[in-house]
Amino acid sequence: MKKRMAFCILLAVALLVIPSCGKEDALVDCGQQVILRMDALADAEAYTEQFTPLSPNAASYTDAVRAQDFSTPNEIYRICLNDALALYGLQDAASLSETVRDKMTASAYASIASKLNSMIGTDAMIAASVCSDTMAFVCDTLTEHTAYLYVYENGHDVVVSFRVGEDGAVMATAQVLFDEEGAGGNAVGRFSGWATLEKVG
Repeated sequence: MKKRMAFCILLAVALLVIPSCGKEDALVDCGQQVILRMDALADAEAYTEQFTPLSPNAASYTDAVRAQDFSTPNEIYRICLNDALALYGLQDAASLSETVRDKMTASAYASIASKLNSMIGTDAMIAASVCSDTMAFVCDTLTEHTAYLYVYENGHDVVVSFRVGEDGAVMATAQVLFDEEGAGGNAVGRFSGWATLEKVG
């Protein structure tokens, strides 16, 4: 009940935040809103059960998400990929057009959670995809694709990717991170070597 109340309150606040996003705090808030939407999906057992039969062990992962309170993260970091195009194995992207580089950069940020969950296994990837949610909003001051890491004490962390479109449109997608055997844990160390984390909250 508390989780659903928090979701309703932040959804109401979204009506004020989404039309204009001029500060870092507002972007962080938008990320938190889409996380609570993700949480609401996980809470809907009738919804998750439609997908988890494809991989029976995935249910244990969605159950773990359902049991967690995502209303208050302990820390929030901006994720800065050291070389977004290098994640595709490209040695030289100079020959690519700006449009192609932009699309690939957006996809690199959007796939951060999938990259980390793939290291855990197929069940984790399926469960994270089932619980994932996306929200569109307007942020005139955000000009580059990015992603934030929301860290929760004794629980699963969440990556929210922000994909910039035209006329200030932004698409935010939240996806939970799993550790070995579905356990939660601080994911900060998992970015070492390929991304830099900048604390914003």
